[in-house]
Amino acid sequence: MYSISDTAFARIVGIGLLITVLTLVLLFAIRSAPAGVHAPPHALVLWKIEAVAYLAITVFGMALVRSHPLTGSALSAGGALNVIQLGIGLSMFRPLLDGGPGLEEMFTPVWMAAFFFFFAGKAALGLAGLSYGRALWSSATGAMHWLGGATALTGLLGLLLGAAGMVTGQVLIWQSGGMGTIAALFLGLALVLAPPRKASD
Repeated sequence: MYSISDTAFARIVGIGLLITVLTLVLLFAIRSAPAGVHAPPHALVLWKIEAVAYLAITVFGMALVRSHPLTGSALSAGGALNVIQLGIGLSMFRPLLDGGPGLEEMFTPVWMAAFFFFFAGKAALGLAGLSYGRALWSSATGAMHWLGGATALTGLLGLLLGAAGMVTGQVLIWQSGGMGTIAALFLGLALVLAPPRKASD
């Protein structure tokens, strides 16, 4: 039996996922950084907003474990992994690039570690989409039934590409990132529009 709080928790997570999609869209929509600049000021602000959104996904995703164990644990893991990878980028990339020849050699392994967490986070969130999408596909009717199917399918693809990226490395950054964003969009919509509910709701 679901409690009403699970509905609120799911919607908070869904909004967090939609915020991560919006920040990515804005990053591409706003003019990119000039040559020699790691990240323009607007990108740093958007990445910080994204990190806060992933923190909310981590915390409130864990709260969903009681009603959707696999979905909740995958959301929490995916959120935490993305907080870590964003934290590495925000706190370490610029100092290593600007620190002189002695530190530049450290940038590559740190960059690779950040993207390993990136791929792992996409895989975990893909699993969350697959899990919740299957449940929605089985239990819902009408538009929500088809939203569940789309969430499950994009989640599966996000899971596979994220896991493949963990093995192959940076060659799959764009594929995993793109599919992960689509999966986050559908999962976010599913959690906002069709969250877990009590039977009496």
